[in-house]
Amino acid sequence: METLEIDGWPEIDLAWRQKMAAFWSIWWPSATASLLLMMAITAAFPLDLLDLEVWRIRFAGSILSLVCQAFFVPRLVRKKYRTFRVGVLRDGILSSPALSMSETVQVALRIIWPQAAVIAIEVLVQIWLSGSPHRSAVQLVSPICYLARFFVVGPYALSFALRSDYRGFRLSVRCRQPSGPVPA
Repeated sequence: METLEIDGWPEIDLAWRQKMAAFWSIWWPSATASLLLMMAITAAFPLDLLDLEVWRIRFAGSILSLVCQAFFVPRLVRKKYRTFRVGVLRDGILSSPALSMSETVQVALRIIWPQAAVIAIEVLVQIWLSGSPHRSAVQLVSPICYLARFFVVGPYALSFALRSDYRGFRLSVRCRQPSGPVPA
């Protein structure tokens, strides 16, 4: 990748905390939206049915969260993070801080598919453990996978999406140069 400097903002690789900040900016609104939607959907079901289908409800909520993330991907280029900015380069030129619908879908798929793989693994492990004598372990699978998605898979999926080459555009992560002399 060639290094560009636009208006004193050179391209950078994000640190883990910056990846977390960028992922958080799309994750929290999608988690909130999917939680509210799941509450509305499950409100119509009797409690005894919900108790029997809890892992399926969690699975549906996780999938809904991924779908909601796609709607919040444009926040990546609109938000002004404290230490960095994500810009859209078209033909090597920094363009408006907006993604078209097709660009949003391309970026969202790169963020979502690694998380979807973790959800698929979670479901397979739950199915496998549900028939074993270690049924109590099934209750640990969802929280562990949820934390792994949030702290590891999501930020690195976002990093993958930021570094990817797309058809007709590229995302550029830039950081402001410190003003004044650089300490030795």
